[in-house]
Amino acid sequence: MPQSFKWWIAGGVTAFLLVVAGVVWAVSSGGDGPAEVTEEDRIRDLISEFALAVDREDQASILRLLCAEEADEIRAGADFDPTLDGDVDVAVSAAPVSVTDLQITGDTARAGITRPAREPATLAFRKENGTWTVCAPAAGSVPSPYSSR
Repeated sequence: MPQSFKWWIAGGVTAFLLVVAGVVWAVSSGGDGPAEVTEEDRIRDLISEFALAVDREDQASILRLLCAEEADEIRAGADFDPTLDGDVDVAVSAAPVSVTDLQITGDTARAGITRPAREPATLAFRKENGTWTVCAPAAGSVPSPYSSR
């Protein structure tokens, strides 16, 4: 048998063993892939992102995270100032947020929110175009990010 043919056989066997080892590793390590992100996870992430936007008085992010109806109402409000976009204090970090009683019903949800030095609030959420948004907060439960400027 020629020397080059032996190298081809050895290389083929090695490649086969590597494939088998990879399959065995994938099966033994769970093989399920990354954990599935649930709707609850998505809403909790939205709550954290929204809290940070409010704490930073980040008007553009707040409007992006609100449902279209709520965002339009803010834009139409007398105290809305479109020049505030981009004027964000990124040094501000969000105060901790605790989420309680998260209830999801189809494309709507509600959750209780508690934060240090603030009254507990209830937020409502709506899924728009496949993305969860903050929508129709309980009256007075979320401080206006525009009133302090």
